[in-house]
Amino acid sequence: MARMARTENSPNSCAHPEYAQRSLFVFALRRRNQRFWRSLNQLWRQGGILERDALGGSPLDDWLEEIGVIDDWLIDFVKATIDLWNSDPDGPNAALHPDYGWFGIPYLEGSEVPDFQPVFDRPYPISTTPHDLRERLSGASSSELSAILAESRRDEWAETPEEFDKRMRDQFDTQLTEYKKSIRSPYGYNGTPYILQHADWTALAFGGLPYAEIARWDLAKSPHSTPANTVRMAVDRFATDINLTLPRRRKGVI
Repeated sequence: MARMARTENSPNSCAHPEYAQRSLFVFALRRRNQRFWRSLNQLWRQGGILERDALGGSPLDDWLEEIGVIDDWLIDFVKATIDLWNSDPDGPNAALHPDYGWFGIPYLEGSEVPDFQPVFDRPYPISTTPHDLRERLSGASSSELSAILAESRRDEWAETPEEFDKRMRDQFDTQLTEYKKSIRSPYGYNGTPYILQHADWTALAFGGLPYAEIARWDLAKSPHSTPANTVRMAVDRFATDINLTLPRRRKGVI
């Protein structure tokens, strides 16, 4: 498996729930759309990729416009990659060695999976004993004591251990369900069997490959009545999930 290096860059721009899927897309560029990283590497090797001209532009700006990169999060991956290559110009990532990932990963603040910290409402057996019970019991007759006991049973002044157990477990289960729901998408636990395939298709589409051509490559033996439309819908959905702006497609290219 290709090895990827982590490098620090922007502290905030990649701190989004889509981070895991964005990383899948960037790796898909490495696998299925290598022109993206190879063209950047060629420009980097010429030197001065970040140098500004009199108008404030840079070779990197021109490359981003040519390739169609306009989203800040993807620009962060590009800049992290340049940082990685600059840190080890003769290393395997800068040399685009086939056993390495080539690209750098931006620093992600708060990337750790959060702790599950349930908070319980009234974590004790609930009692609704009347505040004047002491006074009522003081000097009460036998009949009055019997009436008070009957009242306590009827009005359930004290929560039983079993009732307390059920109330705590219900609160725990509800919060655990919400916790699992909250971490599935942000931290990559909600991947479907097709998520890698859809990342691949999106990488190919980002490079300008027609949907029909992608379908011929990957769906030749699949029972889809409209394979090109299947690819298009999957790419649109995946791009929306990661907030990726796809380059404008030429008229007539599907």
